[in-house]
Amino acid sequence: KGSLFLGGHSNAFFKDEVKRGTGGLSSAVTYWDVHGMMGLIYGFTDKVEFHLSQMMYQDTNYWDKSFNVPDDLWLNAKLGSIGQKNSSVRVGVQLDLRLPTGHIHNIPLEPYSAARISVGVTGLFSIITEPLFPELGLNINANIGYFNHNDVGLVLTSFKNDKITVEQNTTELVYGFSVSNMSKDFGCFGEIYGRYFIQKPPITAFTRENSLFVTPGIMYTPNPWLRLKVGLDLRILGNKDETVYSGDGG
Repeated sequence: KGSLFLGGHSNAFFKDEVKRGTGGLSSAVTYWDVHGMMGLIYGFTDKVEFHLSQMMYQDTNYWDKSFNVPDDLWLNAKLGSIGQKNSSVRVGVQLDLRLPTGHIHNIPLEPYSAARISVGVTGLFSIITEPLFPELGLNINANIGYFNHNDVGLVLTSFKNDKITVEQNTTELVYGFSVSNMSKDFGCFGEIYGRYFIQKPPITAFTRENSLFVTPGIMYTPNPWLRLKVGLDLRILGNKDETVYSGDGG
């Protein structure tokens, strides 16, 4: 209760592709995706906290506007730490609200997004080995959430010949499982997380594949007010591109 946390998150992806043409000629292109987010978390009570997270920068890979500054705004409310004080089991629930403050949506290489207010609810489950100091020791977490993108009737691209609209709201399950072991200063973690569309967006969506990632990482706490975390996302499901592109330069 009364605690205020400031957090930052950044993600980067780069990939070079070389295309062999006729006559022995070749051309190269670099695909990139960088974003950065800042957020505040406030403990309203010992079981209720509020999050405000602003995506400050997001690459879009669109010719007319190659980045969003700012991108979308996330509002979250979490009811957590439900369970006996000395028990190792904790449960909770989180409500999510995404506000489309960014200029461009349906962004390549990013999870699907639409230019509408979207909502979600997530169930939270944890097993902790240090009930009085839950951030330390061995922790096991599992989350599963339902997300509705509220995108019915939208045209997802700006291509002149694109007449495809979203006929049913895009909905998906967002899930994750993690194990972490944290001492006073150092720690390590492993995560498995993914997205599964209950109702897929239309073929013009740039990210309409179900996906699954594995993320190993490490944590370092140099002092009580600063924690650093770094991880490597490895995709193990979702490699097949299901988007149908518009024209030769789509």
